[in-house]
This record gives sequence, C-alpha cells and structure tokens, in this order.
Amino acid sequence: MSIPSDNWNTFYSRKIIKYGEAPNWIVQIKPKGNVGGPTGEGTATITWHSSILPSGSWKIKKIASFNETGGIKDLGDTVIENMISTSSFTVTGGSEYQYFQITYTPSE
Repeated sequence: MSIPSDNWNTFYSRKIIKYGEAPNWIVQIKPKGNVGGPTGEGTATITWHSSILPSGSWKIKKIASFNETGGIKDLGDTVIENMISTSSFTVTGGSEYQYFQITYTPSE
C-alpha cells in the first residue's frame, strides 16, 4: 500500500506490515486527517493496484470493536468482497480513527 504525502509526488509508506501469523492486515484510517478544526467530516479514498495481487480471496472488513488486550473482538460488515475486482473504496468520518482488516486466503 502506498500512502501519498501532501504533494502527492512522494510516499509516506510503501508497505503493510502483517498482523500476527495469519495473512491478515489491520489498516487505521482517519478520514478527516489533521486539517482544520476538531469538528466536521472528511473523506479518504483508499486505493491499491488490484492487478498485482496474488490470486486468491482478498477481502476488506470493518473492525467493529477490539477486546481489552487490543485484539479484534468483532468484525463488522464486509466493505470490499473482492479486492481483485475493484481498486478503491472511500471512508467518510470525523477525527476518529476507523479500522479495517484486509484478509487474504490463497487459492487452493
């Protein structure tokens, strides 16, 4: 995953770090960012290169809640059923973080 900087010519990050042993990754998104006052909403567009994903099942689910030790307690709705068939989604909200889990299941 590449996260563009303010001028869109360079990147803050070019990787996702695997969370645990399973092929799942946690993505933290703050749609409004740190621009403007503490109220109001913003929209972040998350993109990826779907053509370079290995074959298999790639899904994105919203994380509904975490347990007291910081692990995932409940997964919410599936946001993207098949990351290979699309290359973006948008997240709208205020200054609070929203969390998503990317899950990869290799083809048999």
